[in-house]
Amino acid sequence: MVKNSKYLFTLLISLTLVQWSVAQSQNTIKRDLEICRITLENYLVQWDMAVMLNTIKESKANYSKANGATITILAPNASILITSQRGNLHKGDEEIMNTFYSTEMISLQRKHLKTVTMDFLEDFSSYLPKIGNEELIRIEYIVTDADVVDKFKDSSILPSEVFQEARNYKITYSWSMKDIADLASKSISKEQFGERIQTEIE
Repeated sequence: MVKNSKYLFTLLISLTLVQWSVAQSQNTIKRDLEICRITLENYLVQWDMAVMLNTIKESKANYSKANGATITILAPNASILITSQRGNLHKGDEEIMNTFYSTEMISLQRKHLKTVTMDFLEDFSSYLPKIGNEELIRIEYIVTDADVVDKFKDSSILPSEVFQEARNYKITYSWSMKDIADLASKSISKEQFGERIQTEIE
């Protein structure tokens, strides 16, 4: 009975230590992911290698063993400025948005989002949380029309009257941690890294 009690006590201690270790690991991942999120948000705002066709509003981060690390960025379509109207488009000008955000422009927008994401992962791979080689790092961009301001109604916010599916979407770029490690160690080129991308558009 005493031997069994000691065995059960030892087992309980072992389980407690395992749970504590897992909890510590999760906390470290969440801390590193939060640092990575803030760094990415600032990087997107400061990036000047090409014209960003999005504005960066806010972001959030999440980690789970099943889905890996995910950073979600709210990135509305860039506003259009027209000097003859002294500022942003107002209610009724969706036709101009439709014309500006053509298929070619949306394709360019997505290309720039992919490029800035790859640049960030190349420059700041050491900021990423330490997760398993086969786990994924996902960067999600939620792209929508920005709120339209009617200057003739005390700048009250008016919703867009026309929903354009083509320019309202979520795009996710993801790589395994091994892919990112290979890029950081120069085992693969940036071009090869780009070929390993997984892209989802909803």
